[in-house]
Amino acid sequence: MDQKGRTNDRFSCQTMQDLITFLIKPLLENPDLLVVESAPAGMKIKIAKADMGRVIGKHGVIISALRNLVRTYSMVTRQPFVNLVLEEVDSP
Repeated sequence: MDQKGRTNDRFSCQTMQDLITFLIKPLLENPDLLVVESAPAGMKIKIAKADMGRVIGKHGVIISALRNLVRTYSMVTRQPFVNLVLEEVDSP
């Protein structure tokens, strides 16, 4: 709730996984195959092979922007920075 008594119901991310899911899901053709896992090396993002190019973007522009947003979220919430790792999920 802000000073004027309004709430922002559209976006509330309690964890890094929520933020990554919120940012990546609209980009995917198969959003139900998205899996975000916490790993010692960072966050593993598993997506369908067909969606890999959509998340990376031309010349890596989209994945770079995602990494910048995750880095900013880490700084704002005073959490350690995490590395994003993209992997293909085994599609049925």
